[in-house]
This record gives sequence, structure tokens and C-alpha cells, in this order.
Amino acid sequence: MRLYYLCSVFLFIITIRSIGQQCPIVKLSDFQKEDLPTATEKLQLKGLKKGSSDYYYGIGVPVNYVTARQLAFMEWDTSGNVEPFAGAGILMMIYANGYGVKKNLDLSIQLACANVPAAQAETEGRIEHLKDMKQNKSKDVFDICDDITSGYMMGICQSKMSESEGIDRNKKISRIIQAWLPNEKDAFIKLKIAFNDFVNTRVTMEVDLTGTARAMFESDEEDSLRDAFLTAVKLIDKCILPQYSLEDFTRTDNALNKTYSTLMKDSNYIRDTNNIGTITRSGIIKAERSWLKYENTWIEFAALKCPNIPDYAIKTYFTKQRTLQLKELIED
Repeated sequence: MRLYYLCSVFLFIITIRSIGQQCPIVKLSDFQKEDLPTATEKLQLKGLKKGSSDYYYGIGVPVNYVTARQLAFMEWDTSGNVEPFAGAGILMMIYANGYGVKKNLDLSIQLACANVPAAQAETEGRIEHLKDMKQNKSKDVFDICDDITSGYMMGICQSKMSESEGIDRNKKISRIIQAWLPNEKDAFIKLKIAFNDFVNTRVTMEVDLTGTARAMFESDEEDSLRDAFLTAVKLIDKCILPQYSLEDFTRTDNALNKTYSTLMKDSNYIRDTNNIGTITRSGIIKAERSWLKYENTWIEFAALKCPNIPDYAIKTYFTKQRTLQLKELIED
């Protein structure tokens, strides 16, 4: 992943240099002096653990466009503007939207053209988008992810979105478990460990990681799993689940076993069979074992939190989810 990132950054730098021959590079001296952070403000900002994109999007902190702008200027000094969600990339959005500063689409166009790392098609799309805004053809709020074309940026944008959604998800879970008994909270910690292990195994072993958009596919799958976990936590908090019978579990378990067997024997999607993609039988087996541990931990937790719910109902609920996950590998 590190080599992939460095190669992508190298390609971005080449793109900037080639475009920079047509567009003059924007320098700090091109900005209004009052927009730049003062020496005192820089000292105050150095203690912050968050970056400009966090304050721009409100990731883990309240949205603050002034702080986002000041940090972006500091990142401009230190990062060389290679990171899309820092420095020039954040300033491009701030000036395009007039967030905390006077709107300046000409400056945003210059930044997009010469300073913000991007594939050429993305740069051209951003410039056209910004020119449409300048001519009042578009009243959209401008975002760096609006005009992406590369798999690299798809992954970066999805990761940023997932980060924001993840914080919101965790806040919701924290509010839910706040009223739980101490032993329930302790058991939930064990459940989260098993869940995180399954998430990591699923996204690395059962998601095809070939192609430049692989980071986006990983983020998409992780978001889906974490959304499903939040839904389950909400249900178990109220001790309500679909009223599955023992017969329902038998049918569901048979469906899972059939799907797993088909996947192991017949699927052309597995690398062991056709040398295409990154999914292997051994990877699926590892993910299945991780899922079984996760399911068993849910059964233990539910027996403590909601003893009125039979274990076969818990098994049916999660087995249905797992069957769909494996079917995706066959259908893909």
C-alpha cells in the first residue's frame, strides 16, 4: 500500500508540473495578507491534533472554516501540497465556496489548474466546474471529490467520507450503551473486538483488491459492515429481533452451508482457480472462522443482555447476513 501511495503521489507531481507549464503556480504572496495566519495564530494552531480537512468537514471537531483555512496555509508550508485533502486542496474549496473568506473563483481555478494534485481529467473537470460557477451556470457547493476520475481519488474520497460517518456511528453507539449495566458494557467490549477482527478479515480477504479503486471497495464494504453492526446494536438495546423459529434457523444454516460449498468448489472468482483477483480459498476460510467467532460472541452477549431471545434467533439473524456476503462473491 505504501508503494502504491508513493507511485500515485509521483504521478500527481508529474501532472502538476505539466499543467503548471500552462498555469502559473499560485504562491502564498498571491493571497490577501489578512487571510494568512499570523505568527501568534501559527503558534496556537501547532498544538492542534487535527488537520485542515477535519475542521473543513467537521470530522471529530466542529466545522470551523477559519481554522481550516489557517491550517491549510500552514500545511502549504510543510507538505508541499502533495496531499489532496490539505493545503491547496482545502483552500481551493474554501475560496470557491466563500467559506470564511471573500469568494474568489479565479483563485480557485488557478489552484485547481496548477497547485492541487490530480489526474489531468480531474483537473480539467474541476476547472470546467469552477468556470460554470463563475458564469452562474452552476450553484453547487464545490468539493474536491465532485469531479474525480481516478481510482486513487475514489479511494481517498471514500476514506474521508467513511471517517466522518464512522465518528457519527461511534457517537450513536456510545449514546445507546450509556445506560447499560457495567457487566453488559464489559461484554460489549469483547463483542467489539470480535467484530473488528471480522471486519478486518472480511475486507482484506473477501474484497478483490486489484485495480486502482481498491481502497474505495474496501471502504464501501467496511461501511456496510459497520452500518449493519449499528443496526444490530439498536435492536439488541431494545431486545427485539425478527421472531425467527428453529425451523427458520435450519433453513438459513442449510443455505449458508450450500453457498459456502458452492464457493469453495465451483466459483471462477477465486484466485486459486483462475489467477484473477486477490480472493483465495484460504482467505475465505479465514474470514469464515472469524465470522463464526463473531457470531458466537453475539450469542454470548445477547444471552446476557436479552435472555428472552433464543440463541437460534440470533444465529438466524447473523447467518442470513453471512450468506448474502458469500453470495456476493459468487455473483461478482
